Amino acid sequence: MYINNIIYFLNVNYWNILYILLIINKLIEFPLILLIHCIFIYIYLKINKKKNILKIILILTILPLLSLTIKKIIKNNLFIYRPYNNILKKKKINKYIPLWIKKYWKKKKDSSFPSGHTIYANFWIIIYKKKKNIWFIKYIIIILKLIIISRILLYLHRITDIIFSILINVIIKNITFKYIKL
Repeated sequence: MYINNIIYFLNVNYWNILYILLIINKLIEFPLILLIHCIFIYIYLKINKKKNILKIILILTILPLLSLTIKKIIKNNLFIYRPYNNILKKKKINKYIPLWIKKYWKKKKDSSFPSGHTIYANFWIIIYKKKKNIWFIKYIIIILKLIIISRILLYLHRITDIIFSILINVIIKNITFKYIKL
């Protein structure tokens, strides 16, 4: 009986933590992502005080769109099931999974590979990396990293999805920033 209570306690707390991570994930889902993106651009402009405001806004809008377009092309041409599909097939495990995560999983019918959340979050981590000595930028980077980690913990992506998504950003950043300075 004691072991069952411990297992139940660990299971409940694990899913409670994941619920908080799911709420954080929703920050970069449509339509809230539009507001978050504007806030991130505003913060970037405030801490950098550069004169080419329109150029910076265009770059900080076009680059994530380019990355997310590449993601969409890959997802449409290379469909890979999300990791939760394997969990839902196992009846013994399935009964311990809370209803809220099952409902969220049912909304996510697209491919697992690559991760759009990771692409977007990593884009801003790259942009803010040079300014991480500013206290609120540290918190933004922590939240963005939590989003990336939670994609695996919520069984929405595999580690390979995350790594490839980060590589997409690094490649686009290296090509773009070679010609354009922010």
